[in-house]
Amino acid sequence: MRRLISIIIILLLLVVLLVMTNPDKENFIDWALNKAAESSDSEVENFFGDVLGKPLLNATSSREDYKLFSIFKIDTFNEERVYLGLLKNIFIKIK
Repeated sequence: MRRLISIIIILLLLVVLLVMTNPDKENFIDWALNKAAESSDSEVENFFGDVLGKPLLNATSSREDYKLFSIFKIDTFNEERVYLGLLKNIFIKIK
């Protein structure tokens, strides 16, 4: 019986942690801009990525909130990218 109660408490703590750290759209945009900056080759690309990237990502991305995690979609002209977001800064590409 004690083991069952311990498991339930751990699961409840995990649920609370996931709810409290569910990423919002701003977290996702910041993460995406940082990933783009890591792969850019020059300061000019970094500058344009910062200036143009945030409004562009804000306009083309959407968030579906599932309380424990969020699904982020980026719609471009020829493809849709889908990411699972959790714990504020973990984003996993799922499509």
